[in-house]
Amino acid sequence: MAVFPGEEDQLINQSQLKGDHNWKTAPLLSQYLRENHSTRGLVYIQENADELGVLQNLIALLGDMMRAHNLSINEMEF
Repeated sequence: MAVFPGEEDQLINQSQLKGDHNWKTAPLLSQYLRENHSTRGLVYIQENADELGVLQNLIALLGDMMRAHNLSINEMEF
């Protein structure tokens, strides 16, 4: 899972991994990243849309796609 630029300190503090030199591979952090990757990704895209070249009218659609890729067919809303 990705750690976005500028997110490192927040994740270390949030996961109580201060002083752990292997924090990037800590199971607690991996679990958090796995469970929250679509939400974190959407926030990152929203905050950096101009820099990333993402059109504002596509952000919501990208968010829907990121949330949907973890769902089974019967969980998806059409």
